[in-house]
Amino acid sequence: MKKSFLLCAIGLTSFGAFAQQARNSVVHSAANEASNEAAIKTASPVFGGNYITESKFAKNAKATATAFWTEDFSTGTATSLPAGWSVTAPSGQIGNWRWTNGPASGGFSVGVLKSTTAANGWMIFNSDSIGKLQPTTLPIQGSLISPSINCAAHSSVMATFQQLFRKFRDSTYLDVSNNGGASWTTYPIQVNNSLNNNTTNANNPTIVRINISATAAGQANVKLRFRYEDNVYKGGTLNWLLDDVALAELDPVELGIAGSAMFHMNGASDQYTGLSLYNSIPLRLADSMLPITFLTNYGLNPGINVNANVQVFKGTSSIYAKSHVYGSLPTGGVDSTDDFSDVTPFLPTSTGNYTAAFSINPANDAFAANNVDTFKFTVTDTVFTTYGSTDAGGYYLHRPASQGGEISYQLGSRFDIPDGHSDTLSSVSVSFTAGTSTGVNTAVQIYKYNYTTSQWDVKGNCYSKILSAADISSGNTRTFTTYAVNATAGAARYVLGAGVYAIIVKTVNAGANDNVVIEAASPIGTHPQYTLYFGRIDTSDNANTNSYGQGFPNTNLGVVPYINANFGTIPPLSVGSISAIKIGNAYPNPANNAINIPMNVKGNTDATITLSNAMGQVVRTLTLNGLTTGQAKLVTIPTSDLAAGMYLYTIEANGERASDRVIIRH
Repeated sequence: MKKSFLLCAIGLTSFGAFAQQARNSVVHSAANEASNEAAIKTASPVFGGNYITESKFAKNAKATATAFWTEDFSTGTATSLPAGWSVTAPSGQIGNWRWTNGPASGGFSVGVLKSTTAANGWMIFNSDSIGKLQPTTLPIQGSLISPSINCAAHSSVMATFQQLFRKFRDSTYLDVSNNGGASWTTYPIQVNNSLNNNTTNANNPTIVRINISATAAGQANVKLRFRYEDNVYKGGTLNWLLDDVALAELDPVELGIAGSAMFHMNGASDQYTGLSLYNSIPLRLADSMLPITFLTNYGLNPGINVNANVQVFKGTSSIYAKSHVYGSLPTGGVDSTDDFSDVTPFLPTSTGNYTAAFSINPANDAFAANNVDTFKFTVTDTVFTTYGSTDAGGYYLHRPASQGGEISYQLGSRFDIPDGHSDTLSSVSVSFTAGTSTGVNTAVQIYKYNYTTSQWDVKGNCYSKILSAADISSGNTRTFTTYAVNATAGAARYVLGAGVYAIIVKTVNAGANDNVVIEAASPIGTHPQYTLYFGRIDTSDNANTNSYGQGFPNTNLGVVPYINANFGTIPPLSVGSISAIKIGNAYPNPANNAINIPMNVKGNTDATITLSNAMGQVVRTLTLNGLTTGQAKLVTIPTSDLAAGMYLYTIEANGERASDRVIIRH
């Protein structure tokens, strides 16, 4: 069914001063992503003669046409600015732009800038270190000003630079003067200013291009001013790294794809309301998906009747292809939303890894490499995840007194289930960072958003868990601990229907010295401002009561907590059956050392029993030979050496199959 379309950008709602403090700078290697993340990073398909890559426009962008002025900051030193450059800051402010060739200082460093000429060093405004000095007045501000540049011979001017920025409550601007600095025209750096709090640019480096022709074209005394400003928070914020500044004329035609995704139907509202940043979604919960791409025009001429294409691959097989015409992309248009709303949406019909390949084909385009893009996702049998693309540290659930004052938080992820869909939530899996204290009691709560009251209603709880060393990630190895659903009368079943859900993790009566941090990832793609699937935050009463009370259903965290929602239809208490196989309820469920599966078959046959993990990897195989009609059989599968989590057991006989789920919990 075709759904209505609504793009709902996330509000940059602030949490107060504790938002930065809630962020913990614990990181894991991006090479050690969870298995379901690695599973979607499949080989890219061939589409339209181009190899599609995961590189987004901001990383794969053409830097510029042939530059007539460049600066790589190679003449700077640790004690002096590059030749011809100057800095300004408010009176009495300590710290400003400086040259560096190493990581930023402070607790929230973004690391090093991987620019083209990084070996020569780059410029940094390290507001994190300024914040530690606690300035008494606002704004925290710093400007890096170029020498005079002669643009008199150029009828158009594009400014480009490579950068990396981490946002708290600050903003960045490129100011341009054509009278030697007597007056300035401001160009906001939108890729930075639109980030959520505590979020870093998705790409390192991010290439920024700004059309400054209106101010600089034909002018002989042009100056650039890179201005950092924070008018909100005296405690200091994060840092901005800058390199490889250049000026060039604009190409006549230069269009590109800034990012792409597949919109998924929002829960019970019949609207597409956010980028589907799910790494995986269970097939029973997958609704139709609408392609969307963001187009940018950095050329002199408008893009007229741009032909846009999308093709969805399962593996290497194309299973969906649509094209349409985007009428007009104006000069200077940035991230123009092309929602493909005139095409039939894509509806997944089977589990597996998918790649949506997007392309445009403007005539005479100056740089074709940014005319293609991909978005990858997985349809699973059981697992619902909202992971991002790279590790991004973690958020405190409970911060010890030694880290700036004891405080607790509630953190979680939003999961949407569309109309006409439902499945049984059997457990929730959560990843905690290395350094989390053992012996701390933790709990998971399930909420559903009530559009009538504009509040979250508690829908259920999971069994609480006292964290042991086995539940906590170590080094670069991510570990998940599983919380089984605590449903009525202890049954391992809780059916979720259409709606918007929040799965919240919290501590219970944590002590002053306890440290509990939930792992997190940066969002998939380069447009987090359009995302509705991030985690939520609220203060915790620390006693495991139902206290999650933020009203607005949008989310506010800039990175995604690592939380799995494990689904699976649990059969009725009576024996389930298909024509050839009957299976009973596996027990115990959750299991520890072994699971027992009662079964019988119709007809004399052999049978194969497999046990698979949530990613479909077979971990046990048993073969039963010579079964006879009606013969009752109890199959026992050892599980003591298997990791905790959700598993699928499958019995095949007479060419037919019966499956069900079981939780392993040690």
